[in-house]
Amino acid sequence: KVITLQDTSGGIQIKIDNSSLYNDFPVGRRVFVKCKDLYLGEYSGLIQLGGYIDNSNGYLQLGYVSSTVAQEKILKGKWGIPVYPILVPIDSLNNLKHQNVLIELDDVEFACADVFQPYADVPNLGSLNRIVEDCSGNTITVRTSGYARFGGEKAPAGKLKVYGVFTVYKSGSTWTKQLSIRNANDVEQVS
Repeated sequence: KVITLQDTSGGIQIKIDNSSLYNDFPVGRRVFVKCKDLYLGEYSGLIQLGGYIDNSNGYLQLGYVSSTVAQEKILKGKWGIPVYPILVPIDSLNNLKHQNVLIELDDVEFACADVFQPYADVPNLGSLNRIVEDCSGNTITVRTSGYARFGGEKAPAGKLKVYGVFTVYKSGSTWTKQLSIRNANDVEQVS
């Protein structure tokens, strides 16, 4: 229920109340957003656009843009445009500058405990975290939803190139660097 938009200045997520967004917004589609009457917010450090401010649980949170409003506010343009990741070492990732940006990590591997483990808990539709590390011990969490079509595939062993959208999760003063891979092809074995 989220699409990530990126331009030369950075990236942002838009929360949309629709679970089939990949059909309308494939990777490489140009998108135009009419921001008037949308709301800018953050969820645990992650900047997002939404449709309203929700106070139903006693605290403020950003609500989804309804499907109807999304059709008026988020205009689909040309698609098939190549999207190139930015090569950034794990220790150089900036929690704000690189947020919601497609990145590439080179010469990394999954932590021993995560090798040959599924990306997500598909039977229970649960998200799981897998750790990717570089040769210097810097780490990033690969977080995958149990709804991901590739969630049951297993994290490979060995040296890898990993592509994904960089996100963060802030709890108190602790920032967790996260990577959302789009499909299993975002993890490439390096010979």
